[in-house]
Amino acid sequence: MKLYGALIALLLILSIDSIKESYSFAELGLGRIEIDSLSTQQKEAVFKSSITGSLLVNITIYFEGKILVEITLNNVTVKVKKSVEFRCNIEAKNKIKIRATNYGTSKAVIYENSTITIYRGSEAEKNEGEDNVLLLLKTAFICSIALPPLIYIFEKRYFIPREAEAEVIVV
Repeated sequence: MKLYGALIALLLILSIDSIKESYSFAELGLGRIEIDSLSTQQKEAVFKSSITGSLLVNITIYFEGKILVEITLNNVTVKVKKSVEFRCNIEAKNKIKIRATNYGTSKAVIYENSTITIYRGSEAEKNEGEDNVLLLLKTAFICSIALPPLIYIFEKRYFIPREAEAEVIVV
């Protein structure tokens, strides 16, 4: 019972900086985009985001063929070769526009598993590899300072004194 408060505090500290949202093209309603040879295809979608503000956005495109992809997200336009990361102002409702040009002689495809990932906070948390170790170390440091006083306070407040158990003497 004593440690429930400390565990809740620890979970809150861990969840503060690790917020991210990820959407596939299928989830956004864009689906599979097929572009005929030497032509251009344009698609638009609107999606909602629970995190807002100036955030890092990573867009990864999975495709087949020779294409040039230009993506506009809330009036910020970037060109994507395979993956691109940029800072953008994300609102509750966001508009994404994809313009793909096939400069090859065969049909090109942008697959529906292409993703848009939105990150909140520092740049150290955007990757799920080695940079997460730095975030984990920062969190452990904060917890090592904040949790001992909290545990002490909870222990003093909720500690129920028990009577010492008397030793029974058997004759």
